[in-house]
Amino acid sequence: MTSREITKPTRLILGADPLLNPATGIGHYTRHLLLALHNRNLVSDLKLYADGRFLANEQHVNALQAPSSSHLTSAPTRLQQVRAILANNRLAVRAYAQIMPRLGQMRLRGFRDSHLYHSPNFLLPDFEGPAVSTFHDLSILRFPEFHPVARVKFMEKVMRHAVERGSHIITDAEVVKDEVQKFYGLDSHNVTAIHLGVGDVFRARGAAQCLSLSEYGLQYRQFFLFVGSLEPRKNIVRIIEAYISARQKNGFSWPLILAGGPGWKNSRELEAIEDLTQRGWGRYLGPVTQQGLAELYASARALLFPSIYEGFGLPALEAQRSGTPTITSAGSAMAEFSCAEDTLVNPLDVQEIAAAISQAALGSPVTISLAETPAVALTWDRTAQKTQAVYQQLQPS
Repeated sequence: MTSREITKPTRLILGADPLLNPATGIGHYTRHLLLALHNRNLVSDLKLYADGRFLANEQHVNALQAPSSSHLTSAPTRLQQVRAILANNRLAVRAYAQIMPRLGQMRLRGFRDSHLYHSPNFLLPDFEGPAVSTFHDLSILRFPEFHPVARVKFMEKVMRHAVERGSHIITDAEVVKDEVQKFYGLDSHNVTAIHLGVGDVFRARGAAQCLSLSEYGLQYRQFFLFVGSLEPRKNIVRIIEAYISARQKNGFSWPLILAGGPGWKNSRELEAIEDLTQRGWGRYLGPVTQQGLAELYASARALLFPSIYEGFGLPALEAQRSGTPTITSAGSAMAEFSCAEDTLVNPLDVQEIAAAISQAALGSPVTISLAETPAVALTWDRTAQKTQAVYQQLQPS
């Protein structure tokens, strides 16, 4: 859909809470969606609402101009400080749940007949007009043991609220759409799957274009890569076990490099990484810049991403866009956009993962042709256009 095909003005209030904190996956989604909606003139009026208030004009401008690694404010508000401790404080959960609905109901009431509200991160205020909520995954519901107890209870409540008040649900993948329909008993017309996009920074690069490799002491196409936070559903323990098994059996010497945030409930993951490091067979880089990540993707032998559960699996798409094959999970969201060079495995089978690693290590290095992959069509502009089509169905007349 182009801006000329819009049949009526789209007046949107976009939940911008993810933009107030250091960038996360949902933060990147929110910002890229915002930029694409703005740059393609897909909305006639756009307001940003976060932390129980509308953002000031200068913050709105910053959201459209700031680098993707930044956020809108460095000084947390009182409500942001409450949110930061929600994961482990039940009293904070209760206070937040009482304060935010009242603020939202008061400040949003005047827009119920003119605007629709889109929450990009599950959390929907008490807006009395039409609403959209993006459920990126059902990890909280399917694997509650992987999350802090207070977070599970909080997210169960806010997700149920979004469904019961009749908001339209957007998911990042068809597999999650099916889960949402079954779990909440929704009809298909109440849920829309819209794949995410990937930025132009992710592209195939030759060795000379991967300048950060020397900083990490790596060689082009001579290491395996994992990207993601250190948490149980990422399957890091099995990935490391499979890598060690494959290396012991086949004798290759390429390291396993892990990049991403610290995550939670990850004592076993940290132990496995420590064992890997003590062997001298790999290391954990922590969070890296987007440019550094793009170069790591483009120079890896393969991305190891057989997650137990993902709502979309953006690293797999970013690797594909970078020309690098991925070993990932069969029947998952990643399988929806996998290409011929990717390998789909049972994420619970260490030996199956090890066999795929061995095949990648012993074969010739592969550079995927972008033109022959789903990634060529999966852009943030496409995500925004399909999201705007949902808005059109709900927009007040």
